[in-house]
Amino acid sequence: MYYNNIKLVTSISTITTNYVTPLSTDILTTENPFTARVLRVFYGKFLSLFNDTFPTPLCRAKTISIPRGVKRAIERLPKNILNRIDKNKDIAVEKCLIMVSNLTSTIFKENDEGYKCLSSKILHKQLKKGNKNTYNYTHVLNALMYGAYPIIECKRNKKNRETYQSGVASKQYKLTDKFHEKDLTTYKLKNPDSISKRKQLILEKQKEAKKNPIGKNLLSVYGRITIPSNEEIIKHGKELIKQGYKTKKGKQLSSLNKKPKKHYKDRENRSFIEDSIKKFKHLTSHGYMTPIIGDSKSGGRVFDSFNLMPSWIRELCLIDGEKIVELDFTALHPNIAISIYGGKIKYLTHQDVAKSLGKEIKEVKREHLAFFNKNPKHMKKSILFNYYKKNEPKMLNKILQDKTRNGYKSTSRLLFKKEVDIMSEVIEKLNREDIYVLYVYDALYCKESDSDRVKEVMDKTRKDHGVFTCVK
Repeated sequence: MYYNNIKLVTSISTITTNYVTPLSTDILTTENPFTARVLRVFYGKFLSLFNDTFPTPLCRAKTISIPRGVKRAIERLPKNILNRIDKNKDIAVEKCLIMVSNLTSTIFKENDEGYKCLSSKILHKQLKKGNKNTYNYTHVLNALMYGAYPIIECKRNKKNRETYQSGVASKQYKLTDKFHEKDLTTYKLKNPDSISKRKQLILEKQKEAKKNPIGKNLLSVYGRITIPSNEEIIKHGKELIKQGYKTKKGKQLSSLNKKPKKHYKDRENRSFIEDSIKKFKHLTSHGYMTPIIGDSKSGGRVFDSFNLMPSWIRELCLIDGEKIVELDFTALHPNIAISIYGGKIKYLTHQDVAKSLGKEIKEVKREHLAFFNKNPKHMKKSILFNYYKKNEPKMLNKILQDKTRNGYKSTSRLLFKKEVDIMSEVIEKLNREDIYVLYVYDALYCKESDSDRVKEVMDKTRKDHGVFTCVK
């Protein structure tokens, strides 16, 4: 099935520390659109049949997305290594490919060096032999890390030990660097047992999304979206480059101009439009990923194709053929922290903090994204620490005590939870008025014609939750 030149699909990206599985898409396009009416029929009759736990197209549960060259590298592994997975070489190779597909999206990650946590529980479901309670996934991991030129690698600590903390964090993996520059390709699963397990996982995740107000909204708005063409993205990207555009992470938007990245000495400070387009295609080529509901560590944040894509591309999308506008809360997390921990300041802004500290607004914004998620010793090294120590000493002390008693991430969990509660309530109210939006954590994207009403609902809802900020 098709809509706006894309196939309608689901896929998953791993965001939380408990459960990780990537987006499964392909770099294919089609020109067979179908009407919104057909889309509604499709959703009504078939949507409940599908769900997923790793990259999974709604209408093609047999498909996974992997970098080129991975399959060949796996097929060249020693026979005795593959035999531990399965005596049938084809099945052994396919199970390795499924594992790799869980890490495909690591080639797009910038934070934490691109590593992702993998849940042993999920891997066991994916890769066990039939209904046998054998932990086959360990053999798959060992095969992919075998030899001098492994396909994946596990994150290690300063003592060169694999990172793991029982009940806190799973081991973290990523594709090795040699696959990061490769194009993505599609592999069709052939093993009936793997396909069956995949379909079961698809169903579970689809049900989760439909029960969640944010996920349900996203499933409803997808059929109304028109995504930009490759040509439109390139043209917009070149215009932004001329304007000196920087991403929210402060990276200069640039073009490779058919040169390798190593040509640019300051490549760590650049964001290349070619990488952005590759990520965009990964998120949308087969359609949109099923909204993924985060666990308690993320406060229940929801992740999908649109909040994971580069913002400068997202702004080109249309809803009902109409341009979209972004509406977000000003300094939401600092103001939520003030509401939770009993601070005195109302309507705190990044501008106020920047002026007080004599810093650039962008620097303050970036630091606020991480400040409340830091452990106490790192908070004290932050440019923001002295501001809160001077202006909100009691609140800051409560936060430090909370982190000491309940772990340093306890504060961010509370902030995420309240953010999600506010956004869920806003979205439910808007949906009752037949207004559907794109969700980007503390911001919403809506049609220009709906912007006044969306802003009004957002403003009233944050007041009801006792958070003093404003919508811009």
